[in-house]
Amino acid sequence: MALILKWAAHFGIERDFALKEIAEHVVPDLGVLKTYPKVEVKERLLDFTNIMSANERRGFNDSWRRAGFAGHSNENDPGTWIITVVNNRADRPSRSQVFSEVIVADANAHKHVLIGTNLSGLSGYIRQSLENYMSKINLYEKTAPEMSTAERAQIASSALTERFKELKIEGMSPQMIVSKMTKMLPSGLNSSEASLLSAIEEVNDEKASAVLTELLNAAGVEGELRQARLEHFKNWCGQLRKFKELQALIREAENPAQEAAVNESFRTFAKDIFNSKIIVVENSNAKGDDIIARIANAAPPGFAVRIVGMQNIKGTGFDFVYRWLALERVVEAARQLTSPSERRRLDAIDFFTFFDEYGLITRPPAVEALRKALELPANQTINIRQRIETALRAAEGIKEGKTDVAKEIKKGKKALFVIKIAGFLEKFLEMSDSKRRRKDADSVLDELTRRAISHERTAQVMREITVRQKGGWLAKKFFKD
Repeated sequence: MALILKWAAHFGIERDFALKEIAEHVVPDLGVLKTYPKVEVKERLLDFTNIMSANERRGFNDSWRRAGFAGHSNENDPGTWIITVVNNRADRPSRSQVFSEVIVADANAHKHVLIGTNLSGLSGYIRQSLENYMSKINLYEKTAPEMSTAERAQIASSALTERFKELKIEGMSPQMIVSKMTKMLPSGLNSSEASLLSAIEEVNDEKASAVLTELLNAAGVEGELRQARLEHFKNWCGQLRKFKELQALIREAENPAQEAAVNESFRTFAKDIFNSKIIVVENSNAKGDDIIARIANAAPPGFAVRIVGMQNIKGTGFDFVYRWLALERVVEAARQLTSPSERRRLDAIDFFTFFDEYGLITRPPAVEALRKALELPANQTINIRQRIETALRAAEGIKEGKTDVAKEIKKGKKALFVIKIAGFLEKFLEMSDSKRRRKDADSVLDELTRRAISHERTAQVMREITVRQKGGWLAKKFFKD
């Protein structure tokens, strides 16, 4: 800022005017701690908290607590899931190792979505950290040799409960499962709650599934949303059975050997549970919308999903974060559509007309806001209605943004070979492409100074050039829609 002010003084620009212009064009760090607006995707209510600038353990944990994630519990908030998005970089192996420990020991979440590059290396670090962490767990750690078997069992049972909570295991009691099913079903459980609770308490999976199926039929839930509800219910019931088995083993343990067997049984189960949380997006060129769709599909329908970005922001994480930045702009423009100022409403309408980032999370709120704007009494003049209709056509004319997740996974696996070949060829083409990037950057800055394009469009193009500089541009040509 001091350099810019000196530059302004050299050219005779007033200091106050220069400060005003600087303030209006400051671009915040993309990875700064911030939570973006909520949006519904496939019957899940998603929001995103960005902690990607915290690239060391203490800073991340402080941000994790400040954002309220440390205080979450399945008992107090049964309808909320926490999902991390871990953006890994192949050129930051030491950071990958640090954050593998964070993922295992600190960031207690329901799922961890791994994106970026060298995900096999990150996965290896996670497995190693998990093994080290689990080897230190002893459910009988707070017991004393002089304690009775009953006292030792009570302490171990309490430790087991705390460990299940840390792992975000949801099947810890029939009541907890029922409370979660209430959140998952469109109209709740109503009179069927007692029947479902009784079936779960009896560990009667067939009876419980029959009750749930009847509820889904009554609610008209079909397709993948129906299957997702059934699968989550089945998983929770399986967790409850294992919880009861471990409690029984604790009650039956009468000597050190049996207590050691209890610990080993818990560790094996805990490692299986943790590994089931890991979702790997193998394609480093995956788009932000594809990643968001994977997240939505992983969570129970009807739940609120709090997404946490962590570790890095560059690379694959760029487009993911930009989707949320675009959503924020859409939400703000939608708010301006109801402004008492006609000028602000018209500006918002123009925003939606020329907005070019419609996608999975930006299109639905834009269309909804524009349709509501058509009904406002203040917007009934022919000119305003025509402009809103034009903006609405622009929003509705873009693809729905639907993502076939199974197809994307298959494509990602088949694409790995092509990505490697493209990466090899890029080394030979990098010099000519760097000249092209410089030419494109000079051109867009020239257009900006001539006011031929907006600041928003300039920022978007410069982002694309920066992402291209990071590599992977040749592979993207093969996968471009």
